[in-house]
Amino acid sequence: MRYTSLIALAAAACCLVTTCARDKTVGAPTTAEPIEIILTFSTQGEFTSDFYYFLVFNFTNSPSITDDARPIWEVSGDDRGKNWERYIMMHINEAGQKEVFALTKAETAAFNAVGTSPKAIAAVDLNADGIEDLVTANSLSDDISVSLGAETGTFGAHNEYAAGDEPIAVVPFMLDADENVDLVVSNHADTEEGRSLSFLRGKGDGTFYPATTLELPAQPYGLAVADFTGDGLDDIAVALYTDGEEGNRIAVIPKTDAGLGDPIFTPAGVNPTTIRAADIDGDEHRDLAVVNSYDGDGGDSLMLLAGNGDGSFTLAHTFDTDPSPLGLAVGDLNSDELDDFVVTSTMDADPGNTIMIVRSNAGGGYGSPELLKVGSSPTDAIIGLFNDDTAPDIVVVESADAEQGNQVRLLLQNESGGFATSQRVPVGRRPWAGVRLDFNGDGHLDLAVANSYDGPDGNSVALLRGTSEGQLEGAISYWTDEMPENINTVTWDQGITIGRNSITVRLDPVLFTDLTDTIPDDFLVDFMVFDTGIDITRNPDNEGVVYDYLLRPIVVKEIVGFEADEAEYQYEPQGNENVPVEPPDAADIVDWRVEVN
Repeated sequence: MRYTSLIALAAAACCLVTTCARDKTVGAPTTAEPIEIILTFSTQGEFTSDFYYFLVFNFTNSPSITDDARPIWEVSGDDRGKNWERYIMMHINEAGQKEVFALTKAETAAFNAVGTSPKAIAAVDLNADGIEDLVTANSLSDDISVSLGAETGTFGAHNEYAAGDEPIAVVPFMLDADENVDLVVSNHADTEEGRSLSFLRGKGDGTFYPATTLELPAQPYGLAVADFTGDGLDDIAVALYTDGEEGNRIAVIPKTDAGLGDPIFTPAGVNPTTIRAADIDGDEHRDLAVVNSYDGDGGDSLMLLAGNGDGSFTLAHTFDTDPSPLGLAVGDLNSDELDDFVVTSTMDADPGNTIMIVRSNAGGGYGSPELLKVGSSPTDAIIGLFNDDTAPDIVVVESADAEQGNQVRLLLQNESGGFATSQRVPVGRRPWAGVRLDFNGDGHLDLAVANSYDGPDGNSVALLRGTSEGQLEGAISYWTDEMPENINTVTWDQGITIGRNSITVRLDPVLFTDLTDTIPDDFLVDFMVFDTGIDITRNPDNEGVVYDYLLRPIVVKEIVGFEADEAEYQYEPQGNENVPVEPPDAADIVDWRVEVN
């Protein structure tokens, strides 16, 4: 059902496996150019928490879902074009409160599949083509995934290379003198196949030889690569996590002209996890920052270790953190040419769910740490220039399956040096680690996030594209050469009103422009109703509820078309599939109307 005026609209209504639609006709607008479109949709019964109600807007001249490059996991029907879709979702929660989400496809991350439960991610040019590639350490499949970047801003299918037991960190490292990028992987498990480092020698084309293994005296965790011995060759520092005589130390494995030397040990706190090379004093020796993650005496701290130039370190500063710190970012936040630090506290409680910012003082040393509340279980932090000013910003990865989790938080730095949340962007499920890069070559920092959940919306890397306005957007592969900026930056719904059984949306048609900045001749509007959201494409046996990365039940992907016979798609409650019944009142759409003013 579609009719044409300056703005022509269509409406369809459907349930999980039910079509409930009413045909309406609206005359042409009374003015030459419409200034407002009002859409109202009503159900027979009152809105309830049993259903999710969607308005889906789509330009009819956009590409089809049948294009091979288009993913099929989003809410969509066969004739919807990915790059033009926008959604309003309305839901009544168990407390009777109305929740409204207005989303554009630009706010949804693109997913690249990797191995099982990735816990670390690195960006590095592996094949010398000038484009950064992605590497993840996959803790449950005991391997790494390598995805090569392309000029189009996309990544190819991943290749997997075996590592040890429970790889937890991966960093690039030049193991030999052939100028090809190699990789070192930390195998964390307390087993014969763990307690080790795996080395993968690169062939220079993005592929690798089988791994070799270096055994360690205790479980390793974080890795850092820098010249810690002052001989001009990069060495490897590894945190020995085990709480015992062989652990709670930093081991520096020096690189020499003859190969790798014997480890040099420096004491750390209890259960050291993430480590980063740093400059804390401006001397010629590389220093080290260490997060001690044990929640108790000897842990919950950030240690700054001053390098002695021979692979050993001297404790320079210790800062207490909130419980269970894990993520650590290093960068110059205040432009004094010395490194500052951001530590995430993963404890999903109070105290916890914080980042701690430690800044260097102009006269030497460090000021008092600053604590900022963020979302649930922050596991990583990234420092970088995410907008067009000169003040570095912070991205926080928030990993909990909670209202303030499964997302990244962008904290932009203001002129006074403070940080405020400018954006929260959903990524995959249980995001664990992120890395900054410019995968589309536009000069703006982008973000890649490893989603560690072993299931739907996990086992993947979420890609978010940076913009000149300091925003992160879904890195969608478009068929067109560019995407209109106004689709990304304008709040396109001009007001949403929800009644007991109706939803009204007011739109400014000027916001609906095509690639030539003109209002299209027509676009499609669907009003859809879904039950608690069993996704039959991923869960054909209807076992439990499958959730998306926003912790909303996933809706069915195969939307019943308007022309389908309603009698063929009766609503069938779970547990009673063989007894077709009439759709519940709250799911039966009885009226819709469109006003073009």
